[in-house]
Amino acid sequence: MSRAEVDAVLTAIPAGADRLLMIGVLVSSKTMQGIPNKWPKRYPGAD
Repeated sequence: MSRAEVDAVLTAIPAGADRLLMIGVLVSSKTMQGIPNKWPKRYPGAD
């Protein structure tokens, strides 16, 4: 997910709405170390 996608979601929420939005990142220990893993689509590289 890119910053632009997050911004698009945030602008879709009406101002003053009583809602919270949690945005997270799925990462593996190998990905954090720059080591390729066997599920590249599940854990994208840390670019």
